[in-house]
This record gives sequence, structure tokens and C-alpha cells, in this order.
Amino acid sequence: MSRAGRHVGRRARWMWAVTGSAGEVTGRCELGPRSHVSVTAGGMVRLGRRIVVASDFEAYVQGELVVGDDVYIGRWCLLSAFESIRIGSRVRLGERVSIHDENHSSTGDDYVAAPVIIEDGAWIGAGAIVLPGVRIGEGAVVGAGSVVTRSVEPFTVVAGAPARPVATDAHAGTDTDVARR
Repeated sequence: MSRAGRHVGRRARWMWAVTGSAGEVTGRCELGPRSHVSVTAGGMVRLGRRIVVASDFEAYVQGELVVGDDVYIGRWCLLSAFESIRIGSRVRLGERVSIHDENHSSTGDDYVAAPVIIEDGAWIGAGAIVLPGVRIGEGAVVGAGSVVTRSVEPFTVVAGAPARPVATDAHAGTDTDVARR
């Protein structure tokens, strides 16, 4: 099944394209050029309001993908939702962020999946990878290039591979925090 619609405006090109079979999609967003969303039978996508997705975005949804309001997803991001990825409101994903709720099993013959949750106001830096079973707390910041293998507490800054806490700040991930640095 393929659906596509496009509205060309002065500032933005609106495009919605979904391929797959019998998946459910509710909501719409500003989807950049060369982006692709694949929803399989039984897959579900729920979109909030004012979501902007930059170019060359890829999403594969076999389970559920839920995205809140006022979310920005940078260029070349990849979301792979075998079970569940939930992205809260006011979340920012930098370029080349990969979020996977699945991974190969230890034998390599099968996949294992665990939900990924990114809470409101979190910022994920460019090139970061978020692995299955991770919860990134409200207002947390993930440094560029980090590999997140464990959950991140709210208002905590993590960095590295694997990501480890480097700071705790009641203002992490807020506009006030960026202005101070």
C-alpha cells in the first residue's frame, strides 16, 4: 500500500509518504525530501502536532511509533520500531541519530526487542545511537556520538560509548541551559 500527498508552500514542503501493508497512521508532519516511512501489517504510527522531520529520514515500524508535539528530527535519522518507540513532546534529535528497539540475539539467529522511551524535553546529539530497553528521562541530554545502552535519569547529561553521566543539571535540555553555555 502506498499513500502520498504533497503541499508546496512558500516556506515548507509538506509531504506524507507511507509504504507497507495495513498499518495504521494517525496525524501528519512536515517530512523532508528523500524520507521514507514503512509501516507493516499491525504496525501503528501516532503523530502529535508540529513535528518537523528533516531530509533523508528512515523509519521502519512493525510495532508502534508514537511521537509527541513540537518534535524536531534531524537529517539522516533512523527509527526502527519492532516493538515500541515513544518520543515525548519538545524532543530534539540531531543529525544521524539512530534509535532501535531491537537488536540481534546473542546467537544472532533472532531478534530481541524492548521498548525505547524518550521523555519530554530530551535532546539527543548528532550521531548518537539509542539501543533497546532504554528510557531517556525528561530534560536529559545525550552527547553527540554517544551509544546509549542504559537508561538516563531526568535532567542528566550523558556522553561516550557507552554513554555515562557527565553532569546533572536541573536545567539540562532547556533553552536556559543553552543560553548559559
